[in-house]
Order: sequence, then structure tokens, then C-alpha cells
Amino acid sequence: MNIKLLTMIAATMCGTCFVSCDDDYMDVSNLPTDIQNEFMTMYPNAKVEEWEQKLGYSVVDFRLNGFDAEAWFGANGWVMTETDIPYQSLPEAVKKVFESSQYASWRVEDVDKVERISTETVYVIEVESGERDIDLYYTSSGILIKDQTDPDTTDNNPYLPEQTPTDIESMVKEMYPNAVIIETDRDNGNIEVDIIDQNIGKEVVFNSANEWIYTSWDIHPNLLPDVIKATLTASYADYRVDDADFYETPTGNYYMVEVEKGNREQYVRIAENGEILQ
Repeated sequence: MNIKLLTMIAATMCGTCFVSCDDDYMDVSNLPTDIQNEFMTMYPNAKVEEWEQKLGYSVVDFRLNGFDAEAWFGANGWVMTETDIPYQSLPEAVKKVFESSQYASWRVEDVDKVERISTETVYVIEVESGERDIDLYYTSSGILIKDQTDPDTTDNNPYLPEQTPTDIESMVKEMYPNAVIIETDRDNGNIEVDIIDQNIGKEVVFNSANEWIYTSWDIHPNLLPDVIKATLTASYADYRVDDADFYETPTGNYYMVEVEKGNREQYVRIAENGEILQ
């Protein structure tokens, strides 16, 4: 048993005998020695606040360099560390891209640095405007991986890594030979694989039968092709383009453009030739 770690934990918990204040918190005597040793090797200067069980993982809450963090350990060791950081601690490349994005005027609610096993570090900026909450995922070089509605994390942690099925990984590599897989998620029965391809964050989506449904990525409204802009000018002259995404599908490609006018919002699906699709 790691004496240094035991001392740190005991000093910060609710009783000298380490009787749990909550049923979820672990008695220190039940902590696997290998987890304690791995944690101390990774974060020798950390101030441990508590150990607990979450979603089948052993989780240590700690402070390091003034930041609050959680390190998650599974049966085979460390899988993830989530660190709550201030906006100013983001890499300059991330701040530069964010501050030139459509979300620059939104209020920054929270910023997380997420380190996971066998993948790149990502930075997640949670922004809000009115009743809308969006999570923006960036690589350290400032590439936007995805933007999504802030999920309900009551019963899960959206950052936990999930293994990419072997056959889907093979299909992704065949479709995008130079891509790097960032993470894999499951949503409504579909498998969503986030990749970086040609310095663009893309989402590759498969159904439950492992069949490719589509690949999509964000397009800045100013970078829409002229033929798409002409269609929007002709049919939605009084509307402002709020967001745009490009979709590759087995049956053809198209742009999905969100336009708004006052409180009215509408999604418009436009083929590459400028035709509005139903």
C-alpha cells in the first residue's frame, strides 16, 4: 500500500478512520495497489481530495497546479483524466480559432482538458447563448472536431473513451486513409466516429449493422460555394445563415444550412449543384 497516498487521502476525507461519508466513496483499504501506484507515478505532486466509484471505474479527484481534475482507472489501468481549466489556459491555437468562430460572442460556461488513452488530447469549450448550450471539441492545434448540444451527463461521462469496432475502424481507414481517429461514441443505436482528415474534424456515422450512413463536417458560412450562396440569396434573402454542414452519403452529397430570421429558424438541404432538396 502506498503510504504517501494514504496519508494524502486521509488528511482530506471526512474522518480519521476513513469511514465513508457517502456510499459511493471507497474505503481506502479496498483500493487496488496498482491504481495507487500508477496515479502517484503520473501525478506525484497532486493533492488528492477523494476516491470514489463511478460507472464501474475507480476515480480519483485531485488538484494539481491549482486546477481541479479527475483521473479515471479501469480494470487495465488509467483511461482518462479530465481537468477543469480557465479559458486563458487554452492553447493559443484553440483560442485563435474559437475567437474567429460563430460562437465567439457566446458566453464561455466551462472549459475542460481531456486526456485519454491512445488518442489525442482534446479541449472542450462549453458555450451558451440564451437557452442554447453547445460543446465545442478542439485538438491542441485548433482543429474543431465537432460541435454538439451539451449532453445530459447525469448517468454518464461523455468523455469516456469507447473502443472502435475493428470492422468499422477498417472501413474508416479505407474511406479516409490519412485520417486519425479521435473518439467513438454510440447514439440512438448508431456508431459515431470522430476523425481528423486533411486538418478537418469529421464525424463518420454507421448504423447498428455497421453500414456507413454519412460523414459530415462543419463549413463556415463564408466558405460555402458560390452556387450554394446564390440559392440562399434567391430563396432566403431575408434570412441570416447561422450554421452550415457538408454531408457525404452513399446516395449523394449535400449541404445542410441553418438559416434564421428573428425567432424563426429553418434547415435547408441543398445539393452540390444548388438545388434545394426536400
